[in-house]
Amino acid sequence: MIRWRLKTAKQARELDRLAAERLQQLLEQKPETDSHGPNGFDGAARGVHPPSPSPAAFSVDVPPNDMTELADEMAARFFGFGNWAAPYWFIGQEPGTSPGEDADNSRIVQAWAHQLGKRDLVDCREYHRAIRVSAWHGERARLQTTWRPLMLFLMTALKRETDREALRAYQRTRWGQIENGETCVIDLSVIPGKKLSEKTDGKEYLEQRIWTIRRRLMLGGHPPKMVLMHGLAARPEWEEIAGVPLEPDTVVKVGSTLFVMAPSPTAYRRKNADWEMLGLQMREHLNSK
Repeated sequence: MIRWRLKTAKQARELDRLAAERLQQLLEQKPETDSHGPNGFDGAARGVHPPSPSPAAFSVDVPPNDMTELADEMAARFFGFGNWAAPYWFIGQEPGTSPGEDADNSRIVQAWAHQLGKRDLVDCREYHRAIRVSAWHGERARLQTTWRPLMLFLMTALKRETDREALRAYQRTRWGQIENGETCVIDLSVIPGKKLSEKTDGKEYLEQRIWTIRRRLMLGGHPPKMVLMHGLAARPEWEEIAGVPLEPDTVVKVGSTLFVMAPSPTAYRRKNADWEMLGLQMREHLNSK
C-alpha cells in the first residue's frame, strides 16, 4: 500500500462519508460482554472489548513469511492500550522497547496475533504479561520512562496525588487498562525499535491510522474530555488529528474535547515542573467546561 493523499475536496468528502458509515456499523455491533468503566461511560456501546484471559507464557513458532504478514497486519490494525470510550487520551509517535523484548519485535507480533486476539486496543497489563515483561506491573514495578511524565500531567490535571508511589500505583492498576482504566494510550505507529522488514515500519499505514483516530474521535458518541499528543516532530499529524493549528504546551478546545501538543516525555531538559504546569493549565480548562 502506498501512502495516499486526498487530491480533491470531493474525494475527501466521499471517503469521509464511506468511512463514517463503516465505523458507525462497527460501533453499533454488540460485543460479547458489556463493560462500563469507572466513570460511568458505556464501553460496550462503543466497541470496547473485555480484557483477555491471563495468557500462558509461551510463544508460537511462525515461518518468516507469515511473521512479516502478521507484522504488517499489526502495523495497520493495532493502536495500543485502554479503550476508545476513555475520557483521557494520550497519543505518541511510536512505543519504546521494554526490557527483554526481542530486537526484531517477533515476540510482540506473536503475542498480539495468538494471545491477544488481534484487537485494536488491548489491556496494558495483559499485553506486557503476554510478551513476558513484568517490569511495569508487578509489586516492585518500576515507573516507565515515557508513562511517568504523562501520568504526572494527568494526576495534576485531575487534582490527585502525584508522588512516585501514587504514580506507580496508577501505572500498575489503571494506566491503559480496560476494566479499571480511564485512559486510551495509543501511538501513530506501534512497531517499536527495529522493524521486521523494510515494509513493516508503520509509516506505510500512517494516513490510514490518522483517519481511524479521527473517526473514533468524531463518531464515538461521547468524545474524550482531553487528548494529549506528544512529540513535536509529529506536529503535522497532531494538527491533522485535532483539525486545528497547535502550539506546544497550549490547550485548545475543539468541540467538547481539549487538545494539547507537548514535547516528548523523554525530551532533553523537560522537567517535572513543566508537566505539572501543563497539568494545571489543563485542570483550569477542565473545570471551566
